[in-house]
Amino acid sequence: MSDVFRTTQYKAFNDELVRRVDEARTISSHFTSITDTAKNTLKVIFEQKLYEKFFVYTTQSFIDVFLSPTPPTLADLLRLPAVSLFDRDVLDCSYVVYIVVLIKDGVVSFRLYVGSASDTSYGAWRRLQDYETGKQMAMHVQESLDQGFEIHHHGIALLASRKHTDATGNLRSWILALEAVVTYSLWTQWQGPKSRPHQDHYMRPLCRWDVDNLGYLGLNTQNPLGEPVSRGDDGLSASARSYRKTKHALDQYEAGELSSSDETVQNALRLRQDRRNRQGKKKDVLKKYDAGELSSSDEVVQDAVKIRQYHRDRDGNRKDVLKKYDAGELSSSDEAVQGPLKRRNQKIKRDRDTQNLLRQWQTGALKEPTPDEMVRIDGAIRNRKSSRARWDKLKEDNVVEKAKANMEKWGMKMYEKKIRKQARDFYRRGGWSPSERPAKVDEAIREFRQLGHIEYAKLHAARQYKMKGEGSEMVARTASSANTKDVQDIQDDRVLSEDDDIGDDIEFEDEHVFTEDVDPDDDMEFEHDIVSANKAYNDHRMEIPDSENDDVLNEDDGADDGLEPEDNIVFSDELYREHRMEIPDSEDSDSDWNGKD
Repeated sequence: MSDVFRTTQYKAFNDELVRRVDEARTISSHFTSITDTAKNTLKVIFEQKLYEKFFVYTTQSFIDVFLSPTPPTLADLLRLPAVSLFDRDVLDCSYVVYIVVLIKDGVVSFRLYVGSASDTSYGAWRRLQDYETGKQMAMHVQESLDQGFEIHHHGIALLASRKHTDATGNLRSWILALEAVVTYSLWTQWQGPKSRPHQDHYMRPLCRWDVDNLGYLGLNTQNPLGEPVSRGDDGLSASARSYRKTKHALDQYEAGELSSSDETVQNALRLRQDRRNRQGKKKDVLKKYDAGELSSSDEVVQDAVKIRQYHRDRDGNRKDVLKKYDAGELSSSDEAVQGPLKRRNQKIKRDRDTQNLLRQWQTGALKEPTPDEMVRIDGAIRNRKSSRARWDKLKEDNVVEKAKANMEKWGMKMYEKKIRKQARDFYRRGGWSPSERPAKVDEAIREFRQLGHIEYAKLHAARQYKMKGEGSEMVARTASSANTKDVQDIQDDRVLSEDDDIGDDIEFEDEHVFTEDVDPDDDMEFEHDIVSANKAYNDHRMEIPDSENDDVLNEDDGADDGLEPEDNIVFSDELYREHRMEIPDSEDSDSDWNGKD
């Protein structure tokens, strides 16, 4: 950094910087409970004037941007000193606030992200290296990169020396406060899809410009003043420790080790219920809007619809990429494929591990499950109940209309040929021996001719989903049209035993393909769908919702697209794929980044 701090203009800049820090903490204090276990940064700023203890270095280029009466242009931001100009020795002994500039060919508007780097052991160097390796990108930064934007400039706005090792926690809190001021002064708050009416954290007074005409799009979402200091904090992480303690207590309560009278358990239960209430309100809004009871002009409706559409578009793009990959149109080396493919393999592995854990628990092989294992087991049980509930709600119109369309498309002769292939695949997967399959195939043809294509389609759908005769209205009506042996076949085709109420919905075979290594430490977004991929050209793929309780404190944090489950069931274009279910991914969390600075 230059010696600009010796100038009179630096004094004006420093005074304005401190004024905005005080204004930011005052605004936040009105909307945040400042208690002993509150967010640490605010608490520290209230307790002492940090700007009198830590000196801030900057450059003339950033002073010009900060004090400018108009929003900065791309040229103004490119004058910030690049990270590459600083040696590692300098970055190791410094904490910084940085600005990332992203551009895309053919797009006039550029994008900005403001962050801070304050690692206890490695200073600013470790976080800044993430932008070189592509790890732990902020959520909207990663989305921009996926959309074709590239990091054009990575500049440093503010720098503070971390030579005061006896006050590491306070210095890191001060850096977070500076990050907040730069974020709100340049107004890099996210205003794209999924942005919420109050996501500005009430900080618009800190920006001196018209935030609707900046010429760039911000990529930040979180309020840095609300982030805890979690390492090397000199005892400032009361909220972080309290959160971990609360979550552990809730795990113990779910496992039956603590009672509901425990104060920590009561706090955790209130937190979980508050989250459920918020999610429930959003679902109710979407249901009323879809039913015509609410207008699209309502602000709360616009917010909910915007979030739902954002996730539908994102999930649709991921599925399109995977379909092209499965069809051989894209390879695993393509950048667009690697992310969705890794998520799919991660889901497959996680689901298989959960199913194996459930089997061990059912058979008694798992004698003393840990609280985390009990949470996963409980999620698998809930998943089965949810799957059966979806089947009970399934409208047979989907099956009937598909059967009519196929008959019109193929004709009787071609339809019978498809039925033969469908039956062979069905009884092969059901474990029937090769010598028994021909007779079963012939029997399927006789059923098809006897019942007709519509009733046979309903009967086959019932068998595919392995449901009890009394468990579905469709099965009950179909059973009355078929003979006793047909009903017995439905019972025989179930993978689970009659008295097994909590088993698997799908028996995973050894045909799962793991094309890439799964990184267990990768912070994947929690999404409520599992894709069972196999080698047989995805002939028998079924997507079912994942455990609804992987994370107890975030139990209802997904699958919130406002639709009833039956509306999401889609039957594929070919009759022998009628058993395939597609359930949309859940919404992503609102986390600003996958990792912490």
